[in-house]
Amino acid sequence: FLSEYFLFATSSINEILCMLAMLNVSFNEENVTPQFKYGENGVNDRSVRVIAEMPTIVFAKELKQQANNNDNDNGDVDDEKTASVQTQQPQSISINVVYFDPSDRYTTDENGERMDKFVEKVDFRPGKLYGCLSILTNVSSIRQSVEILCQIPTGSIPLNGGFRTKT
Repeated sequence: FLSEYFLFATSSINEILCMLAMLNVSFNEENVTPQFKYGENGVNDRSVRVIAEMPTIVFAKELKQQANNNDNDNGDVDDEKTASVQTQQPQSISINVVYFDPSDRYTTDENGERMDKFVEKVDFRPGKLYGCLSILTNVSSIRQSVEILCQIPTGSIPLNGGFRTKT
């Protein structure tokens, strides 16, 4: 028995347990793990296909890009990779955040010079390891005192001594 209203059974633990019993979804006693297939239609495919061997309920959360309210003098919206912190002088702190693939971090230009190789936001893949580089620059002649909050995206897992949130 499956009802579209099963998510509304949240008043008490008894109601939740009764709802789970009525759904006839097992508690995975055999420890069966579903298979996940990522990006089957090419490098820019963000889809994930879940293949389950038994009745399964899947909850998904999608992150959507929200418009940035920081407008520059031209009326254009600032690039999401660059933000500025308002202090005594407008736009005196520049922040640049880039992501990289630790297994493919550098490239060489036509002169043989080694350059950083960054990952574009459309190229992120689930289940892949990425590094982040945050660069703060004081572009004014005045000494600045700032406090920075660094946070990894929801759903990410900190690796190699990383952190979820750090000030």
